[in-house]
Amino acid sequence: MEVIRQKLKNYISTWLLALFTLGLLTLLIFSEIFQNVVIKDSVFDNFSEPIKSDILANIKTIRVKNRLGKFTVTLNQRNQWDLIEPRKMPTPTKTIEKIIQSLETISIRTLHQKEPINLQSFSLDRPIAILDLYTKLEEHIQVKIGLVNPINNTSYLTFSNHDIIFQTNALKHNLELMDLSDFIDSRIFGEKLAEVQKLYVYRGKNRDTSNTLSRTPTGWISKRYRTISDKSVENKISSILDIKSHMIVDNENEKLTNYIQNYLNNPLYRIQMKKINGETTTYTVSHLVNSVPDLKIEKKQYFLMKSSNRQHPHLIHKDYLDRFLIRYQHLK
Repeated sequence: MEVIRQKLKNYISTWLLALFTLGLLTLLIFSEIFQNVVIKDSVFDNFSEPIKSDILANIKTIRVKNRLGKFTVTLNQRNQWDLIEPRKMPTPTKTIEKIIQSLETISIRTLHQKEPINLQSFSLDRPIAILDLYTKLEEHIQVKIGLVNPINNTSYLTFSNHDIIFQTNALKHNLELMDLSDFIDSRIFGEKLAEVQKLYVYRGKNRDTSNTLSRTPTGWISKRYRTISDKSVENKISSILDIKSHMIVDNENEKLTNYIQNYLNNPLYRIQMKKINGETTTYTVSHLVNSVPDLKIEKKQYFLMKSSNRQHPHLIHKDYLDRFLIRYQHLK
């Protein structure tokens, strides 16, 4: 009896899959047959740039809505991108670059009348993603992304500044698949190796550094060691910059905030990074923590780290802690 039931389930599943595939193919064929191309090549150039480059260069706020959520990012006073919805977190620049690149590299195939039948045929009445772009001059452009046609690898889009439907080559990046992880910068250090001018390492609350690594026109020098290798120094600094976060602690609980601050007030290390442009950031590194209220972590397995230009501290696995220890063997 169980075998018959299983066979029946497999039979029904096969037919449902076949019907779904047939429906999808029918929709795609319908969109190809009934698409209404209205613009000829002679005037195609008028629509070759759906969003002007000067608009994209002055974007201040971006709101992305897709089936995975709603995400709003905006430039802060330091000209860095922050996620403000659904959480308040720094946003990686590469995510913003992906969005802008996708919009500035659009390659148009054909243009269609913006009519109800076309909007429905190309799923623009129920778009898979909506982008709202706001400039520093309070200009607003809304982009809707509709059907993605796997047969010819094209997408259908509308722009609020054009009364037309664009059929384009598939966008460079899948904006409809962006989720919360794309909009949260989980890096500890915001600097790149090429930007670092000096690295200061302090033990505890000491005013004097235990070591300083400085970039000079002739190479790297150390406060503590006379003969060092430029390559070894850069490998060491890179290993510090590459430290990964286990968790961003963004809970606003007062008890948790006080608990974390007590650890950071008595640090194991303080790290200062000075960039070539003169910008300096301080990173406070705690001892291993016994536990953290409301967070399920093992005792003495993690430490806390807080950046002077980030709102929330990071919880980091203890395996990374020895990277802050700089010995001669690391630099020779």
